Amino acid sequence: MTLWWPVSLKKSIPTFEIKLQKSTRLTLLLMLVFGFAFLSCWINGLTIGVKTALSLALFIYLLRIFSTTKWLYKGFSRIRCNADGFWQLIDDKGSSILCSLSSTSAIIGPFLFLHFASKKKRINIVLLSDSMSCEDNRRLRMTLTLYGEKLMAVKG
Repeated sequence: MTLWWPVSLKKSIPTFEIKLQKSTRLTLLLMLVFGFAFLSCWINGLTIGVKTALSLALFIYLLRIFSTTKWLYKGFSRIRCNADGFWQLIDDKGSSILCSLSSTSAIIGPFLFLHFASKKKRINIVLLSDSMSCEDNRRLRMTLTLYGEKLMAVKG
């Protein structure tokens, strides 16, 4: 018995929008990484002046990152996937950047590493399951799994 599948069956990319929310787990993970970086400044064989300078530079960098609003998502509050394979990164004011998904994007365990390329710049966003609603997380993971190659083939 032979199974027959229609040759003209095309997968159309579903359009959807994800509202980003503050990720507690990602914030804690980054705090842990910065904690280890501070610790490594002091458990090496460098002089006290170099250790102090490294710690001060790391502390200033930490303050700069945590003082910006929406620092985890580069100022974007929503991500929209369009039917043509392009993505829109939308900020709180409603302005958006049209991007394509780079082939370096990946799903690794609970992490979603999304690398977007616009005409002007490259934007990297890391998401965890608590970065969005459960339904949005499921929809994004399913779309990337089913249509990933098609999405990453789109060039702007």
